[in-house]
Amino acid sequence: VAVGRIVPIKKVELLIAAVFKSGMPELRITCLGPFEEESEYPQKLRNMAKLKKVDLVLKGAIPYDEIPDSLIKYDFIFTGTPRSVDKAVIEGALSGCFVISSEEQALKLTGMDKVFEELGFRGIPTLEEQLVTLSGLHAREKELLRSKLSTRARELNDLDRTTLEILRKIESSI
Repeated sequence: VAVGRIVPIKKVELLIAAVFKSGMPELRITCLGPFEEESEYPQKLRNMAKLKKVDLVLKGAIPYDEIPDSLIKYDFIFTGTPRSVDKAVIEGALSGCFVISSEEQALKLTGMDKVFEELGFRGIPTLEEQLVTLSGLHAREKELLRSKLSTRARELNDLDRTTLEILRKIESSI
């Protein structure tokens, strides 16, 4: 799943390409978020998905309060936004939904870097490797890693901890 406005900065085309390269045609990409029908980007995504025979669903916007419950239904949440992590991706990690991204910062801020480390990677795997590896996990291992991810995401996004880090950085720059 990809959550948020369906605009070029979200780089959903990277996910389409990764699903194609993974050789796993059973994977479906669902985009939850508003898009302008007249915009060229959604049509570009549809055309690319059709060409690569990737199942793409653009569901459009859903009410914000439905997002957390919706994320539980998905195995992965994708973010392609450079050097950024939006709230929905953090919510996904908090719920134990695996975060996939080619953006190292996104994986570090959600705790997914530790999941990949635990799976034996010495750096950030490609999107295709992320999809294949996480899809191939046995149910028990997947459940355990999801639980660890959720715990790690809570630690990383604890408001008190974040506030202290901000204060330390401000203090050190003065």
